[in-house]
Amino acid sequence: MVGGIACPEGRDYLALARAGTASHTGEPKLIDPDRSCMFQGAAFDRVGIVAAEGCEHGDPEHGVGSYLGDAYILQYTPHGQLIRRMPIKLGLEQAVIATEPTTHDVLITQDQPANEPYPERDWLWEFDGRHLRLIAHYKADDAAQVLAIPW
Repeated sequence: MVGGIACPEGRDYLALARAGTASHTGEPKLIDPDRSCMFQGAAFDRVGIVAAEGCEHGDPEHGVGSYLGDAYILQYTPHGQLIRRMPIKLGLEQAVIATEPTTHDVLITQDQPANEPYPERDWLWEFDGRHLRLIAHYKADDAAQVLAIPW
């Protein structure tokens, strides 16, 4: 993920470039997040790239800048074509994504910030390249966070 350098100001993008090669322009392909959304994390899966996106829209109470609204896991081909967009729990302050090296399944942690009336939760998801499933959720506080670590 990139922000600031060579990107339009105020947005985060997913930048795709093959290692050891350059496109005809020498620039990576930038994938723009959905309007009012921001990429929070990305990793490779068996097909291409999986990214977590948190959005302002859909937030029932807090408004602009909170990213407590709609949240999604997106799957892209290596060339940046969107394959799947799967909703996860409302609110995405931070995501950590890690790929299991032998199966290429992806673990995703969703840090849901504590803002009234929501309790802070950490959600742990698994994506096998086709299906997204919730593995567990934990009541969290500011001192601890569940991280996605390959097994």
